[in-house]
Amino acid sequence: MIKFNRHFILYFALIGLILQSCSLVKVNQKRPTSEYRKEILKYKNRIKKNLNDANAYLELGVISYELKNYVLARKLLIKSYRLNSDDPKNLLYLGMTLEQENRKKIALALYKKYTKVSRISPYRKQLATRYQVLNREIIHNEMKRLITQEKNLSVANISPKSVAVFPFTYRGRDKKFAALGIGIGEMMITDLSQVNGLKVIERIRLQTMLNEISMGQSGMVEESTAPRFGKLLGAAKIVHGNYDILDNKNLQMDVAFWDVKKNYFPDLTSQKDALRNIFRMEKDMVFSLIHEMGIELSAEEKIKIQQIPTKSMQAFLSYCMGLEMENAGQFNKAAKYFQQAVQKDPNFKNAGQQIETSQTLAAVSKTEGIDLNFGSQIATTSPIATTDDLVNNRLKNISASIGTVFVPGQDSRKPVQEARQSGVEIFEDLPLPLAPRRRE
Repeated sequence: MIKFNRHFILYFALIGLILQSCSLVKVNQKRPTSEYRKEILKYKNRIKKNLNDANAYLELGVISYELKNYVLARKLLIKSYRLNSDDPKNLLYLGMTLEQENRKKIALALYKKYTKVSRISPYRKQLATRYQVLNREIIHNEMKRLITQEKNLSVANISPKSVAVFPFTYRGRDKKFAALGIGIGEMMITDLSQVNGLKVIERIRLQTMLNEISMGQSGMVEESTAPRFGKLLGAAKIVHGNYDILDNKNLQMDVAFWDVKKNYFPDLTSQKDALRNIFRMEKDMVFSLIHEMGIELSAEEKIKIQQIPTKSMQAFLSYCMGLEMENAGQFNKAAKYFQQAVQKDPNFKNAGQQIETSQTLAAVSKTEGIDLNFGSQIATTSPIATTDDLVNNRLKNISASIGTVFVPGQDSRKPVQEARQSGVEIFEDLPLPLAPRRRE
């Protein structure tokens, strides 16, 4: 009987979590004037009693956002963020407020924290959606701007520790291996991203550039075009090559590491091994490139790079097809291929992570009619500054006028002085909405 009760409780707890995760957060929903007046008074009183009431600042910030007072909303939401930087509702509304003020890169850094939000939170999906859409918009606009200013770009300004990995070109005829080159490139990007201090141009930014210069899915890079690609992507090193599958069981790869900054373009070097050893070959290329760049790896970095993502070739081929569909803007098909990869290997984390991204983008494309086919997500990554560092530093700069967080303790300041220096004065700018006129 005891076992039954435990299973009974766990069952309904699970149902509750599922229902909660399926709920959608409604934003931009205007409330009745009387409700605004009541809520404003309630949260003002709460702050007067407790200057560190993060939720009260948050709710007043949401009200300000709904009333389109974005300047005040930002002040209130930043105050709440500084008191509790992990609240997903705050991340969402502060991000949307910053978007309204055209501070999109800071908003993007906030949305990126969705990966740390619980999957049962109703705000995770909203944050993920805003991140995916805004990231693509920013990358697209940046690439268009760079192309228009291409004549002014110089390789001299590119960091020597920056690298772009192009999709490998297929030289064979068996179509089932045609997408393998995208997967090889993506695995190299993933491994190189483990290296501290190395700037890696990720797949979506590269694909956006190819789309903008009308190269689409070809991704071919030649010695004559490499300097241009390097300048547009901000990459000193370019990895490119081709591959073929021999007798359906052996893999031949020809690869070159070109140095745009030094104007050095060596010939392709060839290597051959059994197809089942594809990741060993890929990791050999990664370690060779790192050695050529003169980078000393830590023991932890080496361990991360050496990890094998999947032992199933069928799972990896499905994953590669998913990447190809995502590059083409066919997000529903991409999600299905990633799901196939996970079914074939439940431990294939890379494929599992891509499912959520593709499903999110597919939903946005369908429900909001947004064209996301100008390129995919992924901005350049720099391990030097984390997302949290970027958010905190930028918010600190734009909120300098709000005051510091009040911390109780021995202090000679008067209560009024404490209140003003804690930022509590900012909600005095939030007027009560006018009460509706009574009908005579």
